[in-house]
Amino acid sequence: MLDYRHVNSQSVVPKIPLPNIEDLFDRMHGSRVFTKIDLASGYHQMRVVPGARKYTAFRTHRDVYEWVVAPMGMAGMPGIWSRLMRRLFDKFDFVVVYMDDICVFSRSMDDHVQHLRVICDVLRAEKLYARPSKCAFGVDSVDFLGHT
Repeated sequence: MLDYRHVNSQSVVPKIPLPNIEDLFDRMHGSRVFTKIDLASGYHQMRVVPGARKYTAFRTHRDVYEWVVAPMGMAGMPGIWSRLMRRLFDKFDFVVVYMDDICVFSRSMDDHVQHLRVICDVLRAEKLYARPSKCAFGVDSVDFLGHT
């Protein structure tokens, strides 16, 4: 486990609140078709800009390494991830995101197929990958944030 306490104490941590769960479920009301997408290893899919990689450096007995993806334990990662998800998905009225869980919802299967194409295009363009074993596609109910 890497110790980022010194870096964290010097970091400006974005204050980005998590979405209100009740609001997320209100948006899904009346939908009949759902897809849940679980993004695999969320933070490790965020790339660290080259100029900031030096702050993630760690030493082993062989060499010094820098993370090219966001490491666990660094302050601000939940907020930065949340900001990324909002930037990518808030423009769509058929998707809600909570951390690394995405729920696409639609009133019909035809609409749902179109909605999934849009979301998959975004994920592909951003090089974000799902964990297929934890996803559910085109179902009439889905377990999302512990609710069905």
